[in-house]
Amino acid sequence: MQFEDTELTPEGPRIVRVAKSGEKTLAQRVRDDYGGRRKFSPLRKNIGLAFLSRAHASAEEIKNGSNLFVPMPAWEEQVTAYMESHFSFVCLDFDDRDERARAEKWLIGLLSAWLIAPPSEAWLGRHGPRVVARSGLGNVRHVLRPGSGMDRASLLRLRYLEGAVAALHPLRQADHT
Repeated sequence: MQFEDTELTPEGPRIVRVAKSGEKTLAQRVRDDYGGRRKFSPLRKNIGLAFLSRAHASAEEIKNGSNLFVPMPAWEEQVTAYMESHFSFVCLDFDDRDERARAEKWLIGLLSAWLIAPPSEAWLGRHGPRVVARSGLGNVRHVLRPGSGMDRASLLRLRYLEGAVAALHPLRQADHT
């Protein structure tokens, strides 16, 4: 889960993205998201497109930002600097790949559909793809699909994970004022 320190809730930074590492290792995922290129990270691509949109970039610039094969080194540097300055993350360890995939799906669905902590008016994501702007999350898949396939055991597991996240990433507003 990724948090953005410019997005605060009464408890601390707001969750702005939920993702699993997929076929990549955690180290590869972190490298791609925080210092890679948009070609390998949908998050980087969406942040970059949000910067272009917020700056009222030309249609040609936005087209180039969407084309993963057009080099845009200054754009990539801006995304890296923003993420390094404002993003933090916690990792939850799952022994079971299926459970990890289900947890990602449920968390994205719940966080986006219920907007427990809505984005601020100034949130950069409001300038990103429509699904990101509407959901308040930097996710596209599983957005606005709350509880798909959830049962009582799933809800209990999510409650357990909530405690694990709080222990790993203490959300204290005093740290961010």
